Amino acid sequence: MSIKELTINLDAPLSEWPIFYKEGLPFIYDDEELLFDKDGNILGNHTRHSRLVLYLYSLLEVLYKGYFCTLTSELTFRHYIEVTNGLQAGQRRYLDITPDLTLIRGIDWPDTATYVVNRDGPAPSVVFEIASASTYKEDLGRKFRLYGEAILAKEYFIYDSSRKKFWPGSRLKTWRLVDGKYVEIARNEAGWVWSEELESWLVEDERYLRLFDKAGKQRLTFEELTEQIQARLEEEQEKTAQAQSQLEEERHKAQSQIEQERRKTAQAENQVKEERYKAQSQLEEERDRTAQIQAALEQQRQKAARLAQRLRELDPDAEI
Repeated sequence: MSIKELTINLDAPLSEWPIFYKEGLPFIYDDEELLFDKDGNILGNHTRHSRLVLYLYSLLEVLYKGYFCTLTSELTFRHYIEVTNGLQAGQRRYLDITPDLTLIRGIDWPDTATYVVNRDGPAPSVVFEIASASTYKEDLGRKFRLYGEAILAKEYFIYDSSRKKFWPGSRLKTWRLVDGKYVEIARNEAGWVWSEELESWLVEDERYLRLFDKAGKQRLTFEELTEQIQARLEEEQEKTAQAQSQLEEERHKAQSQIEQERRKTAQAENQVKEERYKAQSQLEEERDRTAQIQAALEQQRQKAARLAQRLRELDPDAEI
């Protein structure tokens, strides 16, 4: 018998869940089998699912860079349940469960194929499940019980990124472990959910689940940060290019004004030279005219003197 053939009363204690055998051990749960159909094909929209897991992983990788913690989508949790009543009292029941994404603070990557809480390290701070058509009932049902009672995950988040939602209302379901039981986390007026473990707001965005810091600034992946920095760099480069273009335009304009002033100065200097040359020419003409007049007067004076001399010679007693 496999896990798919079991009928489980979710209200019953975990020790009373029906068992199936795996590797010769009695198991009450193993989610690996639920991922595949009877022909061994993976169920659900694996591409959409993987993209969101990778996106959340990338966000948390930035958020917890430099922290001593484990962030993984590949860790299988194993839990042992001791049967205390009936003929099987003292026997163990096993369960294996692998979240889509797990954050465990206070431990580096565990050196074990399966992680046992308190034996290998602390309970996970957060577990994520990305709902699919084949798993969302498990996420809301058996996994809800197991993460809270066996794995002791401090916060449990389920997100429905499908085109057609699997349940009415919000795509995001969130719980926090309080006194051994999951209590739904309240939303603010905008519908945002505050995660104490992630110190972030969880915000629905259809296919994606976004994270924002306490001030409301969106958390980004390394790729998004790189794109943002690149965009800012390109913006600064464009501003620099515009400034350089404006500076070149101003320089060209100033150069043109300088050239215009130079031409005006040259024209003024040429005009001054022309006026000076003209004045000089007029002065020379006046000098020539004055010289001519003086020469004519001198000729007349000399002529008059000769005439007077001749008259004296003709009439010494004549009054001249």
